[in-house]
Amino acid sequence: MSDSPGTAAGPRGSADQSSGLEGLSSRAAGPLGSAATSDLRTYPLSSTAAGPSGSAVVAPSSDPRRYSTSRLPCDAGFDAHPGVIQGMRFELPLLQRYTGRDVEVDNVLYEIWSPNSTQIPFFPGRVRPGFALVPTAREQRRFDGHPGRFDHCEFPQYDVEDRDWAPFIRRASTIGPKESCRMGVHSLCVEWPKSSASPGGIKRSFFDSLSAWYGELGAQSEEALIEHQIQDEDWKRCPELPTQSNFEELRDCRVYEDAVDLLARMQRQMRERAAWIAMIRAMSTSVFDASDVVDQGLPVADEQYVGLFVNDAMSDKVAWLLSVGIPVFIAHRYARHEQPRSVERGTEVGARKSPLTNGFAYIAKREKFAVTEWEEDPGRMPDVLDGTHDRAFSSSLYLEARAKARADKPSCLRSPRENPW
Repeated sequence: MSDSPGTAAGPRGSADQSSGLEGLSSRAAGPLGSAATSDLRTYPLSSTAAGPSGSAVVAPSSDPRRYSTSRLPCDAGFDAHPGVIQGMRFELPLLQRYTGRDVEVDNVLYEIWSPNSTQIPFFPGRVRPGFALVPTAREQRRFDGHPGRFDHCEFPQYDVEDRDWAPFIRRASTIGPKESCRMGVHSLCVEWPKSSASPGGIKRSFFDSLSAWYGELGAQSEEALIEHQIQDEDWKRCPELPTQSNFEELRDCRVYEDAVDLLARMQRQMRERAAWIAMIRAMSTSVFDASDVVDQGLPVADEQYVGLFVNDAMSDKVAWLLSVGIPVFIAHRYARHEQPRSVERGTEVGARKSPLTNGFAYIAKREKFAVTEWEEDPGRMPDVLDGTHDRAFSSSLYLEARAKARADKPSCLRSPRENPW
């Protein structure tokens, strides 16, 4: 695939180009993703010595971070064709700013854009209902324990029922090195002893910090329940936290690959609970009126959040997300286009291929573990275009033309009485 991103923000201004291995490399960033190195580790590709006739001989590794079975590469499936919802359910009434790019996957061209965010998000496409993010078979898991392109903790997804909190998940690249939620994205590669003299096991300092964040989330959940008057329906949708037995298992674990999967699951659960708390706070502190958004314009997105692809979302929900500054993204499938683009470039996917930032991939390559061949994406849903979506509504060019057509008319922003959303 090839890529030529065309991005803009403000009235077609500059875009946030931050990228990186957001859940695995230890990076911190400012509100717009300007990276500051924290605990980033650089790994050598191999240890070599001169053999007969000067040939290189790979020295045996004493590193206890090992795998016993084949696994998928960390970046498996990210270049697969996404299932796209063509069009949207409604027309955005206002388009004051734009950030977007054109991408190509399997000779099909798309526009990935946002009316309020400067991010360049990875576009995963539709996920099959009930699809298990983490396969039961270890051979179908990735070396880093990451669920892949449909992981809502790493990449914005389409709207999913009972997962209203997903857009409020913190982007890993925006988490500072001293924030307690940093434990949710910290890499096991640097928290597992590399010496063969060590009996193995997660470092105590990291375990204590992870436990402390767990305690904070529990206290914040209780606070939300009491102070924000949580309704039963909202509480039922609250993501579960890891159990005490999970922490005991992690503390006592001496098998690296078991710890990889366990920690990845626990970190994901804790990030989900933190997102739910952020959503509850937004619901309790914001007074939403769609007409205010229309009259005052769309606020700039808070780039610390992952956001949501809204092609299939209902208008009231999208209006509220925009009003509280959640990044909103739209995918539009072009009928024809001349310039091929890549869906990966500039997103968080790129660093998953680099051994300099992905310690899991380095370990797997060094030990020459068998790599499971990626054949097809079992979680992908086919494209959909039905009577509930208007194909033109997902096109920024169409909306821009519509906005210009209304510019000289008093009703260009639509009347609140006419349901502006």
